[in-house]
Amino acid sequence: MREQVPFRDPHAGPGSMSTMSAQGSPLWDRASSISAAAQPPYVVPSHTLFDSTSIGIATFLGSPVAGAWLMALNYHRLGKRNQALAAFAGGVAVTGLGIGLGYLIRQHIPPRLRSGSSRS
Repeated sequence: MREQVPFRDPHAGPGSMSTMSAQGSPLWDRASSISAAAQPPYVVPSHTLFDSTSIGIATFLGSPVAGAWLMALNYHRLGKRNQALAAFAGGVAVTGLGIGLGYLIRQHIPPRLRSGSSRS
C-alpha cells in the first residue's frame, strides 16, 4: 500500500489540501533511503550569535571597530580564532583609514572654507 502524503495544490483555493502517493517517485525513494546514521549531528550552541542586522547597527552607530568586535565575538564563540582576529584587525584598519583620510582631506581644504573660520 502506498503512503498518502498531504500537499497543498497551488491551483486550488486557499486552505485546500490534497493527498498524493509519494512512494514510487525518485525524490521519495532517495529521501527515504538516507539513514539516520548518515545524517550529520546537529549541535545546538549554548550561546547566541549576533546577526547581520545587529552588526550593521553597531557599525553605523559606533564605528567599524564596533561591528568588527561583534563579528570577532561570533567567530570566537564558533571556535574560529583566526577569523576572529582577522575580523577585528580589519575593523581597526578600516577605522584607521577613515581617520587618516579625514585628516588628509582636512589638510587640503582651503582655510576660508573650513568650518569655524571667520570670514572677513
